[in-house]
Order: sequence, then structure tokens, then C-alpha cells
Amino acid sequence: RFLTAFRAKLSEQLPMFLEEDLGALSIGFTAMHLGEVELRKILHRAAQLEFGLRLSSARHLETILRIEEAARAQHPSLAGTLPLFMRLYCEQLWAIGREQRRDRPAP
Repeated sequence: RFLTAFRAKLSEQLPMFLEEDLGALSIGFTAMHLGEVELRKILHRAAQLEFGLRLSSARHLETILRIEEAARAQHPSLAGTLPLFMRLYCEQLWAIGREQRRDRPAP
């Protein structure tokens, strides 16, 4: 019951999230407790703010990339239903993420 109420309140607030709010999201929480509606709203707001792509939020690129990847894995039809500006944002995330991961030394 708590989680249902929390998800409803979060969904209501997501359109007003700022960079620092998105930066506080946890991949574990979003992957385990949020549904397609909330994940879509996170990606929508992130795309509006170009979150992770701008210098002011670049430190959060890996987090938003992992949230997007988890959303796509959990909801395979999601990517095909996103508006164009959101798909373009996700494509930019993937391109930058691939490049950064390729440049990282192996553990």
C-alpha cells in the first residue's frame, strides 16, 4: 500500500524534477519498484533537461543510462512508443555510454 501511494506521488512530481532530483535516483530502486509509467516519466523529464548530456549533469550519465537500460529490459515495447525527442535523447545516451565504456580500462 505504501509503495502504491509513493509511486502515485512520485509520478505526480516527476514532471517538476530538477537535475539534482534525477541525480538522486537509484538504479536499484527504479528497477525494482517503478513501473512503466514512472520510468517513462523519468525518461521524459531527463530528455527535457538533457540530463547526463549537459556539463552540469554529466556526472550522472552512468546512472541515467543504467535506468534507461533497465527500463528497456523490463518493458521491451517502451522504446518503440517514445516520442521522437525522447528516442533521440536515448540514442545520444547510448552513443556516449558506449564510447565511455569502451574507453574504460578492464577491471
